[in-house]
Amino acid sequence: MSDVERDAEAGWAPRSAGWRRWAYWGARFGPRAFVRWSPPLIGLGFGMALPRARRQVLRNLRRIHGRRDEFSELKDMAATFGAFAACLAESLAAERAEGRAARYRVVGAERYEALRERGEGVLLATAHVGPWDAAAQGLRGTRQEPILLVMGQEQDAAAGTFHDLVRRTAGLEVRRVGAHPLDALPVLEWLQAGKVAAVQMDRAPKEGAIVVDLLGAPFPLPKGPFALASVAQVALLPVFASRRGFFDYRIDVGHPIRLPRRADREQVEGAAGAFAAQMGAFLRSNATQWFHFTDDALAADLDLDE
Repeated sequence: MSDVERDAEAGWAPRSAGWRRWAYWGARFGPRAFVRWSPPLIGLGFGMALPRARRQVLRNLRRIHGRRDEFSELKDMAATFGAFAACLAESLAAERAEGRAARYRVVGAERYEALRERGEGVLLATAHVGPWDAAAQGLRGTRQEPILLVMGQEQDAAAGTFHDLVRRTAGLEVRRVGAHPLDALPVLEWLQAGKVAAVQMDRAPKEGAIVVDLLGAPFPLPKGPFALASVAQVALLPVFASRRGFFDYRIDVGHPIRLPRRADREQVEGAAGAFAAQMGAFLRSNATQWFHFTDDALAADLDLDE
């Protein structure tokens, strides 16, 4: 039985289509005060009900901070689940007036603009951090150009389809990959046409991962984005979003990473290490906005558990 199935039996299935629709209606049509103040309490409830996710969050925090006193760890675990609920609510509420008037502060925008001024395609490399959809929205706002979100298949396909509709309403394109080896071909064509795509880097398949050092411990990254950047001859640009307040976001644009067209293993591993270094720097300042909830087999083998 999968984690999702076990969670569903307990009445808590945050990745299910039914729950996603319920969350959408509350976020889209609920009173402003509800959308602003209820997510931390809802997130805390999920954290209490989902022991596997709670264990992984603790591993993440220990990867970043090391072991600390119990109060500090519990406080940051609660803050992480609260931040996740707030980011999800605001993602689903993009059609609200507050969503359309969201504030974006882009730090390092000149690095993105320099690539676009040259007409180059760009592969934005992010992670399950903060309001990650907002990273695409904030950069899109500088030029009002289409950005393609490249995402893996959700465990509940109906939930993914529903959320993708919300994203498209907000002006973002979505491409799901992973079901077939040729799924990424349209993404390659998109990049080669000089357009922008975004991909999350902190959820690698069991096969074909690159193990890097992330904050002093091994972590798997997917090979696919590096292969795409190499073949398409576009820059892989680290971009991370953090939530600073109600529909108030900061987007940190990192330094572009480039690979030759026929990159060898050493060059790919070097690029992966460069990305991990930039991701680690972001996480040190935003530890409670890393929503990497899936079991990390590598972390499980380390001294990061209770």
